[in-house]
Amino acid sequence: MKKLVSVLFTLLLSSSLIGCNSKESKGYKATSNWSYYEADEEMINVTKEGVEIASINMINIPSKGIPIAGWDSSNIKMEVMYSDLSTDTFAFKEKHIPLVYRHFLGEIGHHTMSLAINGVDLNFAFDIIGNPNFHGYTCTFRNTRMQDEPIVYQTTVGYYQTVEYAGPGFADVVIDDDFVERFSGWDYPLYSVHQDMEFRNVFKKVEKRYYSRGLGLGANYYITATHADENQKDVLLYLGRMQSVAINHGYTVHHKKGVLDDELAFGQFNPYNEMWNEMNSSIHKYGFEYTVNSKYNSYLYGTNGAFSNSTTFLANFESKFGDIGSYSLTLEDLELINTSNQPNYSSTYNVARSYLTYTKQIDVDADDGYYRIAVTMPYDIYVSVSFTKLAEGKYQLLQGSKFNFAPVLTDKRVVLQYSETEEFDNPFDKKINLSNELLYQVADSLSW
Repeated sequence: MKKLVSVLFTLLLSSSLIGCNSKESKGYKATSNWSYYEADEEMINVTKEGVEIASINMINIPSKGIPIAGWDSSNIKMEVMYSDLSTDTFAFKEKHIPLVYRHFLGEIGHHTMSLAINGVDLNFAFDIIGNPNFHGYTCTFRNTRMQDEPIVYQTTVGYYQTVEYAGPGFADVVIDDDFVERFSGWDYPLYSVHQDMEFRNVFKKVEKRYYSRGLGLGANYYITATHADENQKDVLLYLGRMQSVAINHGYTVHHKKGVLDDELAFGQFNPYNEMWNEMNSSIHKYGFEYTVNSKYNSYLYGTNGAFSNSTTFLANFESKFGDIGSYSLTLEDLELINTSNQPNYSSTYNVARSYLTYTKQIDVDADDGYYRIAVTMPYDIYVSVSFTKLAEGKYQLLQGSKFNFAPVLTDKRVVLQYSETEEFDNPFDKKINLSNELLYQVADSLSW
């Protein structure tokens, strides 16, 4: 099978741009009996003072093929002709081939490469054949979470190929209410393997931003309060609790590892309305989802726009429900909580204002990415809905459904938030769910 490899690459680029993503120092010691060495990469320069390059040709490519891992022993050269008709030959070694394309040297078959060397195009073809003396590289994967770092998986990979890990997974470990330790990869790249390898798993602390927990013990909702008016029934539903909601934050900065940034601080605070609107919208966008079961379209009529594009956020509980009490409920992770009945806007405003003088410093060795300082709190999620009964077992959801988010004041804090992008979303995608099926269950449970 023929393979075409188009490598538009100028070999005079610095080696840092070639695509190697390995350790900074060669000979990095991983264990007492194993060391990692970076793959050799070297620029090649075929210019000659006073003349221009007229042409470049690859010579000495074996017609019988190049064995896997046998490029350097094949005596392959480049012949360069200059504008004064003089010629020079240069040894063209494996180290002169860009690292990201070097895997073709370990793949049996026909390959064609196009390189740009000192601004001159060079096209050449070669065949890779088997090598009975090359048996691949042993790749060992170790688990750093366990004492003595036991081997959890071991396999063999070909020359400059990508190894695939097929061992057991690594579950998140809870650090506290706001952070977990999550598997983020391995300490060396899995691609371009060029020696026997020992890989160790790497974990990072991940914020439980907008992380939501519904009710446990088989309950999907809790009817907190009701209000009746003729054939209309208004219901306040408790749906769950959302962790680490940003109620105020400073400007987003991009951090580069190794660079010391200025301290992060909060910006202008008043008017607070813009930040409060952003907070409500973020809760809805990152921590809430509304789903539709078509089966219930014939039993529950009306609009669900309030849960999607026409959302209304309340500053406090509606007066028609009277005094909202606090209730002991069990969440899905079996945590027993007391629900919040605090007013949304005023409580949020006071907490956000109390932390305006706080600052945070990005560690100079922190990962590349986006950072901001933020005040966060958990929020209890409520929705206010109204129904009428159309017939036995059939109801209508009236317009005017609303959200109310009640802050949990006992768990506020200032954190340094991190994101790989400029969007500080929900890294767990764990959301509060509401569905037309659930709303039908609520309507059908009421006394009509």
